[in-house]
Parts: sequence; structure tokens; C-alpha cells
Amino acid sequence: MKASRSLDHSLTYRDESFDAYIYRLSLPLRVKSLFAAILLLFVFGIFDLVVFPSDVYSITLPVRFLLVLIPLLITLVFLGGKSDTSKSISTSLLYFIFIAAGCMNATINYIVIQHGYELPNIGIILIIMFGALLLALPLLGAGISAFIVIAVSSIPIFLTEKKLGQFIYHWLSLSIFTSLCLIANNIYRSMARNNYLLLNRLYNESVVEPLTKLYNRRYFDEQYTRLFEQAKRDNKSIAIILIDVDCFKEFNDSLGHLAGDLALTQIAKVIAATCRRPNDFAARYGGDEFVTVYFDMGMEKLVQVCEEIVNQVFSQKMAHEQSMIADYFSVSVGGTSVKAQEVHDSLDLFNLADDALYQAKKNGKNQFKVNHITCITHKLVDAENISELEVSK
Repeated sequence: MKASRSLDHSLTYRDESFDAYIYRLSLPLRVKSLFAAILLLFVFGIFDLVVFPSDVYSITLPVRFLLVLIPLLITLVFLGGKSDTSKSISTSLLYFIFIAAGCMNATINYIVIQHGYELPNIGIILIIMFGALLLALPLLGAGISAFIVIAVSSIPIFLTEKKLGQFIYHWLSLSIFTSLCLIANNIYRSMARNNYLLLNRLYNESVVEPLTKLYNRRYFDEQYTRLFEQAKRDNKSIAIILIDVDCFKEFNDSLGHLAGDLALTQIAKVIAATCRRPNDFAARYGGDEFVTVYFDMGMEKLVQVCEEIVNQVFSQKMAHEQSMIADYFSVSVGGTSVKAQEVHDSLDLFNLADDALYQAKKNGKNQFKVNHITCITHKLVDAENISELEVSK
């Protein structure tokens, strides 16, 4: 079971929540939207300078700068971060910018009306479109923020015009526009969720072996290397166990592939049961060969797991008349556990376990051997699970 150094890394590891997926998917749109917002701020700033007198734009320009432009620039910095904290801060800042832009518009509108001018409605429309749609914010938060913006934008009309009809028209028209933006946002998020579920289903189908329901060789190559590198960074140990079904070819040749498949399925269940923690996993490495990987598992626990696999497979009492070892199915097991920093790469660790498996098979099969400073061999000598432990340096 020697491993090749050409491990397959073409498949991207998918272990992200939908929130993380939609954040990553929406990031380019958010960045482009924020740059567009900055550009529009400068355009409206130029509009202020051209249309309004100095006593007006001396107020409107600082309002635009303080309430919106500075938060926009800060948000762009956090949007580039990959940590959960950066993502949380950037999302909070997007909500703040949405509401702050609404407050800015209302403030400027009130000042402009007080000086006898009129502010175009395009500003508040663009703000709602950005916040409720283009920033791809979660629907509930976007909806609440949008109606806060509408309420704030209505204050200047209420304070200056005092016309109920115009007030109702303002509320109604912006509410309809906001609802349309939220519907479009919801459609986008629904499509993204369907895409997310499809990608994960396709990914799971591509990494799960259909017969045993264990992970396949492709997943093992990818995930094993990932866990090894993580163990190396964290100065943790990593354990790997290789399992070979004894005399499986003789059984398969005699009783056929269907009977062989049923036996492999039962053995796979026993092996999978030893993977109890989130980072533990079992895979079918080849025809009758399996592999399990355990993150942060020491030698003592490794010996227990190896012993469990050998004992549990044998205790299933699956008849195997073609076996030269016993009347039932048995397995040979080789394992190793080391600090990841103690070996050069993941292949070296794999080969240590492979050497242990070779010794277990050479010594008579139906046993396990672990390869480290201390080697322990466990052999079942009869069907009653009477065991003999041999310790060698």
C-alpha cells in the first residue's frame, strides 16, 4: 500500500456554512458597490459645489464626508480580511453605512429645503438600492435598515412641508421600491442557497465511495495532507491507520463480488465507528484496503483503536472458509502516531504506517502493529479473543 508522492489536490475542500459561502460569493459585488458609492459621493459633492451657495455646501460636504465616506473606506479595509472577526465587523459596518447614508440624505435635504432649494429624490433611491439589494445583506437586516432609512428620510418632509399627502406619497413610493429591491435580494440569496446545496451534494458524491459510504481515495489525499499541515502548524500529533482485509481475494474469487461487497460493507462500518471526533475520518484506499486518520491522537490511544478494529472485525463472525488465518473474516492493521513536525511530510508518516502493516501481515495477519519508538503487536490466537501482547523496542 505504498503511497505515491503525486497526491491529488484538484478538489477544493468544502467545509463552510451557507453564511460563509454567501459572504464569499457576494464579496466582489460588495466591493464594486462600495467603490461605486464612493464615486457617486464625489459626483454629488461636485453637484453641491455647482448648485448650492457656500453656506450650504460648507455643511453638506462635511456631512457626506463624515457620515459616509470615512465609514466606506474603513469597510473596504475590513472586507479584505479573511478572519471571522473581519467578516463580522465589515457586515456591521455595511449596516451602519446604509443607515448613515439615509441620515446624511435626510440632513442634507433638511438643510437644502431651509435655504429654499430642492434635493433630487435620486439620492435616497440610490441609497435604498445599494443597501437593500447591491450590498447583498441578509434579508431581515436589510429590510429593517431600509425602513429605518425611509423613516429618517421622511423627517425633513414632515418638519418643512407639513403636507400629509406628500408625506404618504413619499412613504408609499419608497416602500414599494424597497420591497422590490428586497424581493430581488431574496431571489439572489435563494439562487445562491440552491447553488450552495448543489455544490455540496456534488462534492459529497465526488468524495464518498458508493459501496462502503466511506470517503474515497481522492478525499483522503486532500484531507490527509490538510490535517497534516494543520498538525504541523499547531505542533500536534497525527495518527494514521492502514487496514487490509486478510485473504479477501480468495473469498472474492470463490463466492463472487456480491458476497465480497457485503463483507467489505460490514467491515467498513466497524472501521468508521472508530472515527468519533470532527477531524477523524475513514476512507477506502483500494479494493480491500482502508485507511483512517486521527488528528491530535497519541500513541497510547492509537494502540487502543488498532486493537478495537482487529477485535471488532473478528467479533462480527463473518464466515470466511477460504481464509488461511481463521474461520471468520479478519484484518491486518498498521498504524503510527507522531508529532507532525517530527517527519518531513505526510508521505513519510504514511510510509511508517505502511511498514507497520507490512510487518503485521508478515507476522501472520489478524493482528496489528504500530510503528514508532515502541512497537506493539497484538494477535488474536483464537475465536475467544484470547490475546497476546508482544512489546519490542
